[in-house]
Amino acid sequence: MECFDQALLRGKRPCDKAPCRAGGIKKDEKNRPQFVEMPGTEFELDVDLVLLAMGFSGPVKQGLLTDLGVKLDARGNVAVDENYMTSVEGIFAAGDMKRGASLIVWAIREGRDAAKGINQYLKIKAGSLNSQTGISFLALFSSI
Repeated sequence: MECFDQALLRGKRPCDKAPCRAGGIKKDEKNRPQFVEMPGTEFELDVDLVLLAMGFSGPVKQGLLTDLGVKLDARGNVAVDENYMTSVEGIFAAGDMKRGASLIVWAIREGRDAAKGINQYLKIKAGSLNSQTGISFLALFSSI
């Protein structure tokens, strides 16, 4: 099956079948509950939509965050200013990346607040470019 996010980026339907298997909870050597897969229980379901609900254990530090030099706060989350900009100019974070695992309503609120911060940042950037170039309209594009 094609990688879910890559299919979405290309505007394709990511899947029509979902591979499944059963699992359960088993205590480890320190008596902590752990999810374990049950061998031999594999099957496929026909699907129209797959929603992924995964526990969030914090931002992945190796890779993009370290490559960009994004600073983390004392709890290991991405540190941001009052406009949700990280320590790297033009890079913003909100929701679980900034707060840690939390409620979806916080992620929605922070996403909206971050959008305001991004909009303000782009207005400043556009104004700076406009004064340098005399261009009165600026379109910003991102390629993924």
